[in-house]
Amino acid sequence: MKWTNKNGLLLFFAIVLVIISIDISGVSIYYSKIRRYIENQPKNFHADAGIIFFGDYKKDKNDYIHLGSESKNRANQAIHLFNSGQIKNIICTGGYYYEVWQGQPNLMYEYLVKNGIPENRISYDSLSFNTITNWEEAEKIIRKKHFESIVVISAPLHIYRISDIIDFDSVYFSSYLYELNSFSDYFELFNDVHHEWRSNTLTFLFTKKLRHELVLKYKKTRFKIENFFKKKKIKTK
Repeated sequence: MKWTNKNGLLLFFAIVLVIISIDISGVSIYYSKIRRYIENQPKNFHADAGIIFFGDYKKDKNDYIHLGSESKNRANQAIHLFNSGQIKNIICTGGYYYEVWQGQPNLMYEYLVKNGIPENRISYDSLSFNTITNWEEAEKIIRKKHFESIVVISAPLHIYRISDIIDFDSVYFSSYLYELNSFSDYFELFNDVHHEWRSNTLTFLFTKKLRHELVLKYKKTRFKIENFFKKKKIKTK
């Protein structure tokens, strides 16, 4: 059979289709594993503190920073556990690195207070900037306050990765299941799984120190770029 450009194009699309199919199958299998892990976690626990790992944030038209939907999901899970008496205190970790936020208030802390959590029951750090430093700073608070049991609170995919780095005698994991009601929900889950895969790859390939440096450099660069375009937008008005 004579090889033509059409044959080459068909082969290209066939290869792409196979890669996409493998990728989607991998995401489905991975998510099913995560779902089973979350569903099998103990539900009737009681602990000294719940640790919320920071999620996302967003800016309004006035550049005021708010918690993103994912962060609110995590905060609401902690609020539920507190109001039901399953945790006595809440630790907010992440999302407040001082060189990036430059004096911004701790968003998670503010959200919890607005939703009825007593201020004296909330602690937060001001140094962590990724999952590993989140735990390192949270652990300092745990030791200082002599908490003997904790609950890690985050998104389902994140919980699964966090469980590999937590080293504590009495620890539970609490999350929620994603609501997959639309194409955008599935697409967001698809992206989140790939984010977890990238994070796991970084953990495997780089030392902790180098990984911290890469993540911090990325976040500082992103913050500078956002500020640059914000200032440029103001000047053009």
